[in-house]
Amino acid sequence: MTTITAMPVPGNGRTSTGVLAWALSILVSLVFLVFCVGLLKSIRMFDEMFKNLDVQLPLPTRFLVANYVWLFPLFYGGGAAFLIVKEFVMRSVPHRLITSALVLVAGMWSLGLLHFVLYLSVFDLMRKLAT
Repeated sequence: MTTITAMPVPGNGRTSTGVLAWALSILVSLVFLVFCVGLLKSIRMFDEMFKNLDVQLPLPTRFLVANYVWLFPLFYGGGAAFLIVKEFVMRSVPHRLITSALVLVAGMWSLGLLHFVLYLSVFDLMRKLAT
């Protein structure tokens, strides 16, 4: 006669949500890595374009173009490190999930802000050409 043993079910789903929190943190960290690599490549292209246009860049754009090599790894790498450290420090699974989601939203918001800063000089050039 064959005996069938059932797998133990975690109490209150705590283990499965804990795994979900870890998976979300790792996924967002990987997304931040992709953001960082993509931004490093795109800023180089913008830098070449700005040099060829020979226009005076606004202060935020000049700052971004001058400091992107260390700024993006610091911001996105710091965000990824924060997400992993958070998993060890925070005990509440819902708080861990909410924090990961908020960090992802902040990273995506910063991406839009960075693109706006990059296009400031293009907007200024278009305004000058229109008048």
